[in-house]
Amino acid sequence: MAGYPLKWTDHHDSARVAESCPYSETDILDYLADCQHHYSLHEPSGPFSDLRFMLEGKSIGRRLWIWQARSPTGEAWWIAIGSGGPYYAYMWAVSIEPGNSAELFLFKARQELDASERR
Repeated sequence: MAGYPLKWTDHHDSARVAESCPYSETDILDYLADCQHHYSLHEPSGPFSDLRFMLEGKSIGRRLWIWQARSPTGEAWWIAIGSGGPYYAYMWAVSIEPGNSAELFLFKARQELDASERR
């Protein structure tokens, strides 16, 4: 499973949780293009496509929005966008493993965030 690192925005009050997805579709595609340029040097370059919102998850003090996109090679990727916790807004992306639903990725993303906040 390939992945791209966390990008965060903390220019707002980090105790606040966004009511709607804090990054636009353009922000998401720009993040993917920038990561592809810096971290996927041996893969064909080109724009990610077919960006679509999949689901939203809420918990105390945090919200997550799960998006899906296709890489230039046609590989499907999850993009997790969050608000709450240590930063106002953050996102990261991973390639989709076979059989991994948006609901399962949301569950894993919550677990990963909870574990990172305990460190």
